[in-house]
Amino acid sequence: MKSITCELQSINNEIEIYAIGDTHIGSMNFNEPLLLNLIDHILAKPNRYVILNGDIVDCTFKDSAGNVYENEMSPQVALSYASLKLSPLAKANRILCTTGGNHDDDRSMRLVGISTAQQLAVLLGIPHLYSSDSCMIFARCKDMVKGHKSQNVMFHIFVNHGNNGGGATMGSKANALEKMAYIVPNADVYIHSHTHSPMTFKDEICCIDDVRQRLVWRSRLYVNTNAFLNYFNSYGEKKLFKPQSQAIPKITLKAIRECKKDSDKVVKVATCEI
Repeated sequence: MKSITCELQSINNEIEIYAIGDTHIGSMNFNEPLLLNLIDHILAKPNRYVILNGDIVDCTFKDSAGNVYENEMSPQVALSYASLKLSPLAKANRILCTTGGNHDDDRSMRLVGISTAQQLAVLLGIPHLYSSDSCMIFARCKDMVKGHKSQNVMFHIFVNHGNNGGGATMGSKANALEKMAYIVPNADVYIHSHTHSPMTFKDEICCIDDVRQRLVWRSRLYVNTNAFLNYFNSYGEKKLFKPQSQAIPKITLKAIRECKKDSDKVVKVATCEI
């Protein structure tokens, strides 16, 4: 796991984060307009950021699953394309981290000894933001709470591509996402990809506050990302898999100042729209 600390700029007390995973660039089913429109949307405002969460490049080889003769790009061409299209995000310092997936890291390392996910990070000039496994992001949000004194608020975001599938049903996919909290119990946001099923839910845990010597409730947001793949004439259609939504989750981070008679505290709020 790699720990990454970053400073994010808010607008009107809000920060937006978009997680891009499973674009599968190179596949004949890659939804190019969906990705390009999202990149333009992120660059349109300075409080929008992105996480690259694996399987950005499809990476089909002769000895792997899939059919190399059906892909529209070779892994090398797809890697060059991904670098070209994602470079504006890197140059604008909008990429928070990038992880390896089962296609662009596990498969390519096993078959040809090269991680295309890591190579993409190098081409984008962000090798320090790459992890083949998980990323723990410490996101310091600048001047987020206005009042007699502006405050920086720290959000904790745990990111992993996922690899165990989780099963075919939405419930089993939700279980795979929820299991991230087994590893890091007290994150604010958990981001998972791989299952191609956009979803979000929240829960709460009771934590011990040693400073005030009492129990406090902590809210946790779970987000699974979409895939950028069209359904018809795809592997999924051939196998009669259920079509999945390509809706893109938007994570919003904000903070609220709660002023009471005997206390003045800041409450972190993380929400997700799909």
